[in-house]
Amino acid sequence: MVHRWTGGYGLWDHPDPRFRKYIVEGIRDGFRVGFNYTVGVRRAPVNMASAAEHPEVVKDYLAVECSEGRVLGPLDPQDFPYVHVSRFGVIPKGSPEANKWRLIVDVSSPVCYSLLGLFPGNGGTGGT
Repeated sequence: MVHRWTGGYGLWDHPDPRFRKYIVEGIRDGFRVGFNYTVGVRRAPVNMASAAEHPEVVKDYLAVECSEGRVLGPLDPQDFPYVHVSRFGVIPKGSPEANKWRLIVDVSSPVCYSLLGLFPGNGGTGGT
């Protein structure tokens, strides 16, 4: 898959073999972005008020995301102690009469223990 995808964009013709290797391995294995997973993370204690006001919207949205393979769950938090859980909220898409919603994932909460706080330059300790 990686070879087919990168080959179609002429990556194999790039003159720097280290760059090619970096890109291919990053696509295949993930890029190092400075995330420090050793710093304690905390789960967001509650979702945003909008999620509580429209629980059916959140449930339907997550059901679609799970069926498409973009979200995994529901999971038992005790089985995944190092998984960060951000809080959800919803906002209307376009006019409220359209009855369409956008799911918001608040990666800036909880304060001092957020997902963003685990990257350098975002108030966290970052990684190496």
